[in-house]
Amino acid sequence: AYLNAAYWISGEGGRQDLAEQIFFEAQRCNPDDYRIFQEKGLFYVREKEDQKAIHALDMALRLWPSRQDPKDEQTRLDLAQVLTIRAFLHDMLGEKEQALALFKKASSMFPENRGLAKRVQILEKGGDSETAARKTWDSFFPRSQICSREGHAHDRDDGHDHEHEHECGPQE
Repeated sequence: AYLNAAYWISGEGGRQDLAEQIFFEAQRCNPDDYRIFQEKGLFYVREKEDQKAIHALDMALRLWPSRQDPKDEQTRLDLAQVLTIRAFLHDMLGEKEQALALFKKASSMFPENRGLAKRVQILEKGGDSETAARKTWDSFFPRSQICSREGHAHDRDDGHDHEHEHECGPQE
């Protein structure tokens, strides 16, 4: 329930401050659940707060699988997601060896995933730069938000209020 609430409040509601409070409450009530930290890490990724994302994702990796069955498909997918996102964060910081190790681990879990295999090949060949990694990353997590009410894009972090901001929030 916590994770769904945080997702909707931050997305449709545009209230990142409340979403963050929900994550902290979820963490207080479920301190050993990797899924709280996984979602918190994804939240920070969407908010472009890379250091906070790194901290949350590293904690998710330490806690995985928590009380979940490590052979369960969703639990394995969760781990692969955390590994992949954390690998991209390493990659963007120029930490190629750490990135490669995590990409390889995620790829070994799901060898049919061609995107992971391609990323491993690129890094093994010494190719790509932090800039290219950031470009790939930004294609997964674009900065622009689409307003569900008006159907147009706007950047939440552009430093000014939008005249239509009240229309982008939750419906009453």
